[in-house]
Amino acid sequence: MKKATTVASVMAFGAALLLWHLVEVYVVYSESMQPTLDSGDIVLCQKKMKIHYGDLVVFKQEKYKNQNTGIKRVIALPGDDVVYLNKTLFINSIEAKKTLVGKLKSDNMNDLLYSQTLFDASFSIHESYFGKKHTVRINSLDSYFLMGDNRDQSTDSRHFGLIPETSIICKVFVSLNGKSWKKF
Repeated sequence: MKKATTVASVMAFGAALLLWHLVEVYVVYSESMQPTLDSGDIVLCQKKMKIHYGDLVVFKQEKYKNQNTGIKRVIALPGDDVVYLNKTLFINSIEAKKTLVGKLKSDNMNDLLYSQTLFDASFSIHESYFGKKHTVRINSLDSYFLMGDNRDQSTDSRHFGLIPETSIICKVFVSLNGKSWKKF
């Protein structure tokens, strides 16, 4: 019996050590990723990962207001050409299609919910009729272009620039919020 307890303890310790090296836990501190993630959501992230279009990543950003990490969506990969003009996103001269899903329930009557497709990735974004219009043209050679899903309320690569691969900490694979568990 004592031997079985020792074996179970060693296995549990080994599993915890493995998870510690592979998984990180983060809390979302802003509304910039709505409607996908809400402020206060807890996310689990994979440390060793290959990054694809549409992935959610946690990154280090020294210029980020009041925090040293952020969570954003990968919009462009190294070598891509990005143009964001009048709320229309182009990657390598291909428009990222967005379809109006409906209006969001909020105090602002101009809040709209869209479904956006970026190559093989689909996700929801939040924009308003009026919000800021950005023109960005970047050829990222070794860095990523990141944006929040709440496009008009997100401080992202349109503001602070590209994020080098060395600054990406991990990729979000599940949200453990109180309403529902979301897998990415």
